[in-house]
Amino acid sequence: MKVRRFCICSVVFALLLSVGIYPQSGGKTSVPPQLQEKLDYVKSSPDCTLEYIEGLEAEIAGLYPADDYVFFRTNLRKAMIYFSSQDYGNGMNYLDRAKSILKKQTAYDDEDAAKTEETYGYAFFLAGNPDEGLGHFKNAVSIREKVYGTSSSELANTCQSIAALYDRIGDYNTALKYFKRTLDIWKKLFGEEHRSTAWAYSNVGAMYHRKGDYDRALKYFKKALDIRKVVLGDEHVDTASSYNNIGCVYHEKGEYWRSLEYYNLALDIWIKIYGENHPYVADTYDNIGLVASKTVGYDLALEYHLKALDIYKKTYGEEHPDTALCYNNIGTVYRDKRDYDKALEYFVRALDIRRKIRGEQHPDTAQSYANIGSVYHAVSDYEQALYYYGRALDIRRKTLGEKHPDTAQNYKDIGAVYSAKGDNERALEYYGKSLDSGK
Repeated sequence: MKVRRFCICSVVFALLLSVGIYPQSGGKTSVPPQLQEKLDYVKSSPDCTLEYIEGLEAEIAGLYPADDYVFFRTNLRKAMIYFSSQDYGNGMNYLDRAKSILKKQTAYDDEDAAKTEETYGYAFFLAGNPDEGLGHFKNAVSIREKVYGTSSSELANTCQSIAALYDRIGDYNTALKYFKRTLDIWKKLFGEEHRSTAWAYSNVGAMYHRKGDYDRALKYFKKALDIRKVVLGDEHVDTASSYNNIGCVYHEKGEYWRSLEYYNLALDIWIKIYGENHPYVADTYDNIGLVASKTVGYDLALEYHLKALDIYKKTYGEEHPDTALCYNNIGTVYRDKRDYDKALEYFVRALDIRRKIRGEQHPDTAQSYANIGSVYHAVSDYEQALYYYGRALDIRRKTLGEKHPDTAQNYKDIGAVYSAKGDNERALEYYGKSLDSGK
């Protein structure tokens, strides 16, 4: 199911392009207006290229020393361009140069330092080293606390961005911690009835949903809905997001008709605002397809899933998390129809995409392994079933922990395979682990 959350792509690019020329202090150089305009272009334009920056550096090379503050800006932006093209070696070289210049010119304790640390955080995250990245993000938080205090919009945006990144890699506990910090800040700055506060409630709810704590998720989603209806009205995109999210929770709780009610409320708003061919509409089609497979029938479910898949492929292409999720959901319908060859085809396609874009150690990848295992279980290929269920379990224990519904279900599935094999002792062992995990 799809829970609408803070958009990770907008977080990354908005922050990486928000590096500004701040009020001059310490060793920072005052520059003439014409150069300032060019530096502003380097700072914020998505069209800025390496060639433009290098041309600008050549133009000012004789005017400023190599370790002048103006070259902090150009080196920082070159680092970002290389990171965006996944050239982490060159990116890190320019980022190190930028940091070296800044530390010569300042005490490395201002907004520029925070931006530099934040950029290191993104770089290590994108390069597959989130633990190292988190250390730099924490440095950025510490600097901003000193510069702005513990309740500033700058600090809230940093915490929100960190949370969104850790949500993306499946570290929901770390994400929840930072989304809660964001919520506390927005409440202090704006009070309860504000759009940012509503988003913060929604993001916290999304993390509880990810963690399988559906009652708490519902509490936060409903709080976000109440705020949005007052502040934004009944027919706003954010209000539709709340309806969709509440529908997801009721679905997980097995209250399918209530979930369908909320999905349809979301769908009506999104079609009015965006038309039929929009990813938000596709999200809801996909979710309705899941409900239909539990209530109305498989053919209607496939109709909705295929409509969603068509929109996703046109909007995002093949290699996108939403496309992968839709392939997964179509596979689920075919499995339930007992068309196991088709189910396996779609499950394997979802797995291929997820391994490429999410990596091996991600809950989505674990879901694909478990679903493939379920097909082999259904056709009595027990060794293959145990292999795929085992891969899923290893990932879930590392990413979700023992006390998660998906982990508990995984133990139960493995127990069922051993029971089918006639190995009752191993079956009881895994059924017992399932009960312990679900407590």
